[in-house]
Amino acid sequence: MASGAFTVWRTVSSKRLDELIAAHAAVGGTGRGRRYATEQLNASLVVQIAAHFQLFCRGLHTETAEVLVLAAPTSYRTMLRVAFTDRRSLDRGNASVETIGSDFARFDFDIWGTAAAASPLTSTRRLRLNQLNTWRNAIAHQDFVFTAKQQTRLQETSLTLASARRWRGACNGLASTFDQIVAAHLTAVTGTRPW
Repeated sequence: MASGAFTVWRTVSSKRLDELIAAHAAVGGTGRGRRYATEQLNASLVVQIAAHFQLFCRGLHTETAEVLVLAAPTSYRTMLRVAFTDRRSLDRGNASVETIGSDFARFDFDIWGTAAAASPLTSTRRLRLNQLNTWRNAIAHQDFVFTAKQQTRLQETSLTLASARRWRGACNGLASTFDQIVAAHLTAVTGTRPW
């Protein structure tokens, strides 16, 4: 079984992203070569990957909070629900390494450390997530002047379908790992597997 958030990621979000890739193929074809007409589709795809991954992370966080709230005595539930979700970074910022880490830390859970222990690919996926969010912000703010640190992070990436596919793959891997490790954490805390 999977969390509701992961199910949405694999179905609804995946379908939306596939629709953009299909539009990309319809406009630019599938062969190699420079296609200027697809530039805006590439930008849209990058923004949508970031948005749907944020939706997944926020949904997983909400489900985690609800499992823990329901495991608590009734008189504590309202207070805990507020403590877990009030002013959550994922409600107002990108699903960045920092926002994901700080929001899941509310559950006394080091999501990144646990993910790194669960999968040797986590380090690369973290880098890809940082790249995705850097490009997403550049697109959303129409500011493509990158700092030296950002330029280093973005090496060997560009606003292309190939880069977008790598970022989507990284998000797929992170979503799968997060779903598994959060379920294990909740099982250890509550004694019951949540999904």
